Amino acid sequence: KITLDSTEEAGDEQFDETLLHMRQLLKTKLVDLDLSVRALNCLKAADVETLADLVVFNKNDLLKFRNFGKKSLSELDDLLANMDLNFGMDISKYKLDKD
Repeated sequence: KITLDSTEEAGDEQFDETLLHMRQLLKTKLVDLDLSVRALNCLKAADVETLADLVVFNKNDLLKFRNFGKKSLSELDDLLANMDLNFGMDISKYKLDKD
């Protein structure tokens, strides 16, 4: 016999799993990813160290960083697309500051 409660719990479990996966992904340090030295150095100079730090920016903000150009932007765009992330994300729902 299946009740509404058990269905809700399964949905909550799936949501929690997705939430945990996204939190873990956003905590990934940029130095651990396969980025060009130029892109990495530009981001380091701007105190952007994790994917969470990166995705809150929009593309125009990134282009204002010193020595950061369209090629670096394209590289990061591809990287985020492969991870199902994008620029300008609202990451507040992932509560990264609580860890």
